[in-house]
Amino acid sequence: MISAILAQVTSDGETAGEAATDAVTGWITKPALVLAVLLGAVLVSWIGTRVIRSIVRYLVNRAIRIGNGPWRTRTPRLLNETLEQAESRRSSRIEATSRALGHIYSIVVFIVAGGVVLQVLEMNASVILSSAGFLGAMLAFGAQNIIREYVVGLQILLEDRYGAGDFITVVLSQGDPLEGQVERVGLFTTDLRAADTSRASFGHSMIVSIVNHSQLAVIEAVEVELPADVESEPIREVLNDLAGRQDLTRVLGVERVQVVGDDDIVKAHVRFRTTRPLGTRERVRLKAEASQAINHLVAKDDDQTLPAVFRFDVDPLDEK
Repeated sequence: MISAILAQVTSDGETAGEAATDAVTGWITKPALVLAVLLGAVLVSWIGTRVIRSIVRYLVNRAIRIGNGPWRTRTPRLLNETLEQAESRRSSRIEATSRALGHIYSIVVFIVAGGVVLQVLEMNASVILSSAGFLGAMLAFGAQNIIREYVVGLQILLEDRYGAGDFITVVLSQGDPLEGQVERVGLFTTDLRAADTSRASFGHSMIVSIVNHSQLAVIEAVEVELPADVESEPIREVLNDLAGRQDLTRVLGVERVQVVGDDDIVKAHVRFRTTRPLGTRERVRLKAEASQAINHLVAKDDDQTLPAVFRFDVDPLDEK
């Protein structure tokens, strides 16, 4: 009887000791795991952001080499923008875009890390947020606004709607329209310097419409040799039909057709309006389509073709 009681006491003591040891080990192990997860998240975020920047730079350099894509050049600006200024602004767009993508990646990494930490601490994130109530709703609303600002900011950078140094008029969802020179295009906001030297900042998601007074119309000029009896209006009509065709979606239409020359040699100077400067492939496509359309217009029979000589306006980035 006594031996049984001693055995029970010994067993209870060992169980209590093991429980205490497990508790101490758990309290030591969990902070270590949490620290390891946070350090791992910092390392993964640091490596990932640099990989993203390298990928963005590679894609940009590749687009420049093949002469296509939105990074090849900026929309032309007024005030005789130099090549160095254009390159500087494009570099700013590249850095801002890669930085924005890197921040989005870091946010995702730390959200995942936060979920892992809660699992290590055996805490339910949904219970915490639901018990917080108002705090959870505020966090969700804030995250929604941050994502909206990021997305609109990326669209502004990728589409080159405006950049530092441009003079713009912007209509916002709240307040009066703002007018001034862009000083900075950030991840969340844009800073504008007005004529009275005051500075205004507005969130990207507040933008309703933008008028960029510094952007020139994008024009691609084509020069075509024609017979003496061809008029300009039929040429305008057939070339306007090129707008929106496959591989020519950037072509908006014909701005002007000017026929000049004497009785023997006549040339048509055609100016196309485009949404942005065309890349090499798009220019080649426009050459072929314009030549074919004009040949169909003026050919007397199926065997007759006309020589077409094309001259495109010099792209500032092609002068390097």
